[in-house]
Amino acid sequence: MTIETNYLVAAAILLILSAVPTAVRLFGWQEPSSELQKRRRERKLPGALRRIFLNGPAGRLEVVTNKITMSCESNPPPILFVHGAFGTARCWDKWMEYMACVEPQRRIYALSLRGHGQSCRPVDFNWATTDDYARDVAACCSHIGTATVLVAHSAGGCVAQYGLAHSLFRVHALVLVGAVPPWGAYPVYMNWLRLDWTYIPRYLVSGGDIFSMLCSPALVQKAFFSDRVKKTDLDEYWQHMNKEESMALATTISFVTASVEKATGANERVHIIAGRVDKLMSLDMMLDVHAEYAKGNMNTSIAIVDSGHNLMCDVNWVDGIESVCLRLREWDHLVGEQRNENK
Repeated sequence: MTIETNYLVAAAILLILSAVPTAVRLFGWQEPSSELQKRRRERKLPGALRRIFLNGPAGRLEVVTNKITMSCESNPPPILFVHGAFGTARCWDKWMEYMACVEPQRRIYALSLRGHGQSCRPVDFNWATTDDYARDVAACCSHIGTATVLVAHSAGGCVAQYGLAHSLFRVHALVLVGAVPPWGAYPVYMNWLRLDWTYIPRYLVSGGDIFSMLCSPALVQKAFFSDRVKKTDLDEYWQHMNKEESMALATTISFVTASVEKATGANERVHIIAGRVDKLMSLDMMLDVHAEYAKGNMNTSIAIVDSGHNLMCDVNWVDGIESVCLRLREWDHLVGEQRNENK
C-alpha cells in the first residue's frame, strides 16, 4: 500500500477505536480501565535510587532519581528519562543503576507521566493528550533547573519532540530510543496491525479497554521484546508496567507531528537508538528518522542494538546505555572545548 493508503487505513482504525471510549463517556458508563492501575505491583527501588514527588500541571508527579555519592566541579548536564505508552519511571531501572555506577557525579531522573506509576491519575486521564504529557515533562525540566539530556522512549519520544518543537522546554541534548517518528505514529500502528490484527476485536469485546492490546505477558513479549528476552526480565516488566493508557494519547501521537527544523531546543545534539528486531518502530523507520535529523545539519548519530522495542529492558540492554554514555562523553568534551575557547 502507498503511504497515503496506509494513512487512511490507520485513520479509520483509530476512528473506530476512539468511538468506544467516547460512547462510554457520553452514556456515563464506567471507564473500562479506571481500576486497572490498582493491580500494578510495585517493586522495591534499587539501593542506588530514591523516589521524590513534584507538583505537575495535573497533580503530583513521581520522579525516581539517584543518590549522588560524589561531587564534580564540571557539573555535567543531568539526564531525564521519559517512558513510553504503558510505561513508568521504573522501566529505566537497569539504565539508571548502570549510570549511577559509572557516572556517580551526574544527576539522573526518571519521570512517571500523569496516570503512570505513582504519579497522580487525573479523573480525565483517558483524555490526556500529547500536549498534556509534554507539559508534565516541562514541569520536571523546570524542577531540575538545568538543561538536561532528555532520553525518551517510544511514545515518550513523540512527547519529547512535540515539546521541543512547541518550545515547551529546552534541553542540552536529545536521545530518542525506539521513538515515534516526528511525522507521527500512523506507520507504527500499521506495523502493530500486521503483527497482531486480533487486537481490534479484543479491544471492541473489552468495551474499549486499550490495555486489551497487551493484556498478557505473551502479547507484551510479541510487541515489545525480542524472542530471546529472559523470562525474569519479561515478568519484571509485566509487574511494573502501567495497566492502562490514555486513548487520547494513542490518537494524538498518530497525527501530531514535530518539525525537525523547529526542534532546536536540543542544541542540535541528537542521538537515536534503534532495536534491530523492533517490530513496531522498525529499523528502517529509525534509519529514516536519523536521516531526517541529519538533513537538519544536526550533530546526529545512531546506534543499533540487537534487541526489541523495549531495548532498555531486553537482551543486550547494556549496549543501549553504553551508546548513551559514549555520546555523553563526546558532548561533554565538545562543551568543555567551547568553554575554553570562550575564556
